[in-house]
Amino acid sequence: MKIIFSPVISLSTINLLKFLISEHLKNFKEHFPDVSILPKQHYMIHFPSMIKQLGPLIRHSCFAFESAHNYFKELAGKQNFKNLAKSLAERCQLKECGNFADVNEAARTHPLFASEKNFGPLSMATENARKTMRTKFDAFGLLPGIKLQHLYKVAWVICHWTKFKRGGITICNVDEEGALPVFGEIHQIWILNDYVYFEYMPLETLYFSERFQAYHVKYVADVDTKLCSYESLVDYNVFHSHEDNEGELYVPVKYDIVDLMEQHMEGKNPLKF
Repeated sequence: MKIIFSPVISLSTINLLKFLISEHLKNFKEHFPDVSILPKQHYMIHFPSMIKQLGPLIRHSCFAFESAHNYFKELAGKQNFKNLAKSLAERCQLKECGNFADVNEAARTHPLFASEKNFGPLSMATENARKTMRTKFDAFGLLPGIKLQHLYKVAWVICHWTKFKRGGITICNVDEEGALPVFGEIHQIWILNDYVYFEYMPLETLYFSERFQAYHVKYVADVDTKLCSYESLVDYNVFHSHEDNEGELYVPVKYDIVDLMEQHMEGKNPLKF
């Protein structure tokens, strides 16, 4: 499932997926010999070839279309049933026209694009905070020689419909030696000239737990916060940590990120907008 829902899949991973699907169906018939293979199970055989031809399945999934169709389903019960298709089409056209806030119908005013970046309440950084952040920016080679006159801190920010806030966990980098993600807990969010920077507390990634399908992490004692930009993130999702019964900390991921990390180590970012 993690491979199928991954937005970045290499050819070697496609071959692995093909093998895993074959093993799954063989094991299913072995454990349930009297149960027939369902059509949905048969469709799994075609997933690897579909990915090769069309790219990751998540990029042409019907989920987004089902979500858009929900508008029509909710509206259908409130319309005249004499010509339902015409009524729904007109209402949809009026809605799309109303989404443009100017007479020129500029694409940037449409909600699809106008909400690419939203900020929570902003507070301007003090003089001491600007000096401290200038030192931290220099330490990480960010914005050399630029005065931080318009530096703000914010409790949360929404970038491309994903909400980042203090306490959330992001994948800030990749440990190339161990090929493990470097997670960071967001300590503060800074806004400078409409660009987003995360001040985060790095976590040490120990290994990937097959049992929990999550990365085993721990907090590092006596470590300073680090800084990274939104654009430099490995993945643009927000993650959350969970403790097991023994108090060990795990960060579950939404999909397989191995190929994504390999691309990042090569200096590429296939998810960048």
